[in-house]
Amino acid sequence: MLRIVRETGSTDELPDSIGTLVSTTIDALPPLARRVLRYTSVLGRSFRISTAREVLADDALRLDAATRVLLRDFLEESGTGVLRFRTAMVRDVAYDGLSYRRREQLHRRAARAIAATTEGRPEEAADQLAMHYSLGNDHENTWHYARIAADRAMHAYANAEAASQLERAIVAARRLPGVTDQDRSAVWALLGDVRESVGLFDSALEAYRRSYRLADDDPLARADLLLRRASVRERAGAYSMALREATKARKLVAISDDPRAVSRVDANAAAFQAVVRLRQGRIGDALVRAREAIEEAELGDEKAAVARAYGVIAGAHMMR
Repeated sequence: MLRIVRETGSTDELPDSIGTLVSTTIDALPPLARRVLRYTSVLGRSFRISTAREVLADDALRLDAATRVLLRDFLEESGTGVLRFRTAMVRDVAYDGLSYRRREQLHRRAARAIAATTEGRPEEAADQLAMHYSLGNDHENTWHYARIAADRAMHAYANAEAASQLERAIVAARRLPGVTDQDRSAVWALLGDVRESVGLFDSALEAYRRSYRLADDDPLARADLLLRRASVRERAGAYSMALREATKARKLVAISDDPRAVSRVDANAAAFQAVVRLRQGRIGDALVRAREAIEEAELGDEKAAVARAYGVIAGAHMMR
């Protein structure tokens, strides 16, 4: 921009934005080099040269030494066999110059190229594959890999990444009539768990609500979702609403013909109610609920409920 001012002697020729200036600079490249730059932008800020060559091959484009010289103002080396856009804006402007149809094609090529490098273990690159298949409008593969990527992210406590992948899976499922309500309900429930873990309580409750609607023929699953909602309410300090959710969960499974399942729900609900009562300072009621939870848990072999109940009992005695 300073060079333009020096050459023209005024600011009249300055572009409206830096993005416009970058776009003008990209447009000044030779046609083949410009296409290479735009096509490789689908791979993100940095990418492997081998992957880029696979993406470019179908259009007979080459990322050879001569082309890299032409693109040296835009791309730089970032380790062995890896190139990187010098700035995120350069990458974004190059990407914006692609038509939507071309983007879809290139993202699908990128997914195939990445899958080919995994030595038969595409799950190892599930996060990248889910992203490229999603942007390439390949809904079936997006549904498959996004759930794998979400599971891996949750095990690594990368909750933001897990939420992003679960949202991708949910969007893909809308275009897949073969995905059952039960499967979609499970994904919404996981999204609620992830959102709750990072303190997004309203968003978590919305995810659980959607999961609950899809589980309309499974009272046990619905009861579990009500208890998850109760936990969110409790964390948000809405104790009365939390207790109502837990009570509703117990009523929902009361007519079930599976006594062990009923005991599991009752044990967890009673243990949760004991926690809330203790937080409210109602020590006697908390102890009653905790002992009830222990009794129910013995029938359903629900050790987590027992642990929570004993924690409440210990806390109640200390408060006394």
